[in-house]
Amino acid sequence: MFTWFGLNVWLTAAMTSLDYPLTSALLFGFTLTAGAVVGSLIVSPPADRRTPVIAAVVTASCTVVGLAGIVAGIRFMPLRLLCVALLGVGGHTTMNLLNAAATNLFPPAIRGTAMGWTNSTSYLGAVGPLLGGVIISSSLGAQGVFLVFGCSAVLAVLVLVAFTAVTRRPSPSEVSRA
Repeated sequence: MFTWFGLNVWLTAAMTSLDYPLTSALLFGFTLTAGAVVGSLIVSPPADRRTPVIAAVVTASCTVVGLAGIVAGIRFMPLRLLCVALLGVGGHTTMNLLNAAATNLFPPAIRGTAMGWTNSTSYLGAVGPLLGGVIISSSLGAQGVFLVFGCSAVLAVLVLVAFTAVTRRPSPSEVSRA
């Protein structure tokens, strides 16, 4: 959510500082949100059939790919819009999938608590806009914003991959039954 909140607030300003006209910069903001909505609609059914955590790894990876395309300086507008849409897919859809994973991973007696924790910790990402503002107003500018949020996205993928590995291990009771 750090990356999502930060990009949601600063994407338009970052794109105008990269010499895109305001109308194009606003289109990037719309595309970010559209990517989040469409991504959630497309990824949710397969996540229900398989596992939300694995789907979250895929969607978080979309953020990394999208940011890599932007940092690489792709200027071809349709491809740049695709990169921004991938940011939306990853930034927002991943949190939805983590909420779904919490409902699968915890027993009913503590499921509400688990949901409260996943939702609460996601809002630690609210510092993203503050940090984005500090970075964009510094000498690092828009590229610095994309790099910092890119590092955050890579970290999210690594944590999700580790989480997937841990949740796939058999429980002690399953091992003793074998």
